[in-house]
Amino acid sequence: MATTLRLTVPASFSLASKSIKARRMMAATLTVLITVLALLGSVSCHAGYRGGNPAPAPQQSAYPPSTLPPHIYPPKNLNPPPSVSSRPPTYASTSPGSPPPVIPKPSTYPPTSQPPTSSSPPPPMIAPEPPTYPPTSSNPPPVISPQPPTYPPSIPSPPPPLPSPPPSSDDAGKKLKVGYYENKCGGHVDVEAIVRKHVSGFDAGVKAGIIRLFFHDCFIRGCDASILLDPTGDNPRPEKLGIPNFPSLRGYEVIDAAKAELEAACPGTVSCADVVAFTARDASYFLSGSGVDFAMPARR
Repeated sequence: MATTLRLTVPASFSLASKSIKARRMMAATLTVLITVLALLGSVSCHAGYRGGNPAPAPQQSAYPPSTLPPHIYPPKNLNPPPSVSSRPPTYASTSPGSPPPVIPKPSTYPPTSQPPTSSSPPPPMIAPEPPTYPPTSSNPPPVISPQPPTYPPSIPSPPPPLPSPPPSSDDAGKKLKVGYYENKCGGHVDVEAIVRKHVSGFDAGVKAGIIRLFFHDCFIRGCDASILLDPTGDNPRPEKLGIPNFPSLRGYEVIDAAKAELEAACPGTVSCADVVAFTARDASYFLSGSGVDFAMPARR
């Protein structure tokens, strides 16, 4: 006895099979679309190969993109556009004979290589001639002779006579003599003793002044007693009143006292210069306590 087997397919299995079919149909459709697109791409590629080499693929531009050509300074412009310069308005000249003013045209930048066109050629350049030295002159200047002065020339006064030079040390040594007045006034008059007596009667300050007096008298031109001269009309400022001597010198009264006694005992014999020398020697003797004593020559 034959048995019949009946398979029962659930409803969920039938739905799954339908979804599978739909997926297959979609896959087939996608395959067809891809194939059509591939065919279209091959046709476009063949069309590009007709011109020869294929068109190069576009290269990726570097960063930053350079879309402008490199800048060149100064810009080279072979045919620059004509520059239209605005000229200032011209005014009528006030004077009828004066020419109109020349207005310079502004320069264009960049300068063009074409030379400026001018209706008249430029004037030739003339080099200046170097100056000649010494300058040559066809007409020399006239020689002007100096004119003599009109005023009468002053006659120079003759120079004053030069004073006689003082005697040298050798001549003075030959003329001076120790004990020169021993026999000049007789045996009863001792010239050097009279002078020493008057020097001893004054104080030490006057004795020191006598030594200085002798030095000032013999300082310039020898011991000539010029320090004792008083002022006169011909000589209003003698050596006695000089700046180094007046009023600091002292001891004149000792010289005057000794000279007065000597003139009374032996007039016109003993010179004032010898009296000054004797008083200076005696003042040194008293100030040194008899330590300084020497023979003083005379005949000055």
